[in-house]
Amino acid sequence: MSAIASGTYRQRVVSRRLGHLRGTWLSRTRARLRVCAEDLTHALRTVPLRVLRRFAGALPYALIAVCVAAVPAAVVYGYQYVMRSPDFAVRQVRVEGNARVPVAEILISGGVEDGPSLLALDLTQVERGIESHPWIASASVQRELPDQLVITVKEREPALVLDLGARFLVDRFGAVFKKLDPGERFALPIVSGLTWDDVAPGAIGERSDMARALVRGAITVLGSFSRSNIGAVARVAEIRVDPLHGYVLLLAGPHPYLYGTEVRLGRGDVGDKADHMLTLLADAEKRGLPLERIHLNDARASGRIAVLHRTPPALPEPEPEPKPLRGRRHRGRNETKVGGAGAPVDSETQRKAHRRTDPDVLESEGEE
Repeated sequence: MSAIASGTYRQRVVSRRLGHLRGTWLSRTRARLRVCAEDLTHALRTVPLRVLRRFAGALPYALIAVCVAAVPAAVVYGYQYVMRSPDFAVRQVRVEGNARVPVAEILISGGVEDGPSLLALDLTQVERGIESHPWIASASVQRELPDQLVITVKEREPALVLDLGARFLVDRFGAVFKKLDPGERFALPIVSGLTWDDVAPGAIGERSDMARALVRGAITVLGSFSRSNIGAVARVAEIRVDPLHGYVLLLAGPHPYLYGTEVRLGRGDVGDKADHMLTLLADAEKRGLPLERIHLNDARASGRIAVLHRTPPALPEPEPEPKPLRGRRHRGRNETKVGGAGAPVDSETQRKAHRRTDPDVLESEGEE
């Protein structure tokens, strides 16, 4: 019976397929769909019942497996779409805390000048790029959805100019951060007496540690000197450092008695030594002698002070006044020089000289 039914089913299907080939496209499509449905129904009827039950029992697990495989793929696709979406591109950048560095240089250092995706940015990498700029001490980057980036920077404050053959800027923590370009000038004290090998960023050893400590000590000395009373009348132009003898200051006024004065400060507290300098300055003003050198680092006695005054230049001796010349008589001239060459002669003198030299007048006097 099953064989006969199967043969009948196939004949019916074949006849339907052949009959609908001559219809329209819509009718042919409908016929194909009906044939597929009938094929599926016939296949299910011929499948044993135990197989159907097994398939029905495994169907939920199959659906779960498909979902588990599809969800990660959907998440990855959605993540890539959001990261590349132009809706989250950086369109506004707000930079705060910069006074010396232009905004364009900060954006180039951080790699955000081309407007990348806000969500795809690695904020840590952007911060490191900005901090690689020599004038930037620290940087903080934050997102503000949907399209704004906020960058907060803290710039370095130069405290000294370090002379190592070439000149470098040093911040207030003693770190060398920038080489001065040709023609670049800063009104800062100059520190000399060290070499590049002593303070290079990768230098190690006892001498390098001592050199860095001397640079930090020079910053401390400069701050203490500026805050003292002597700092109001004198400015430090140069600080010479020496591992053995400490610090030597070269002053640059504005007080005229302290212009070009060399102060051998040595080590120790600057406050007491600044008070000694005020006393020496008052004494120099009474004497009228500028200070050339002050020695404050006597190792034998901490309170011992040596002073060298600058001797004022000797005044030139006055030239003697020229003596007046006596008058001379010249025959055939109507002028007599009295009191030197080119001296003026009055009219009476000219008249007497004319009478003495004129032959007519002499003749008349002889006849008389």
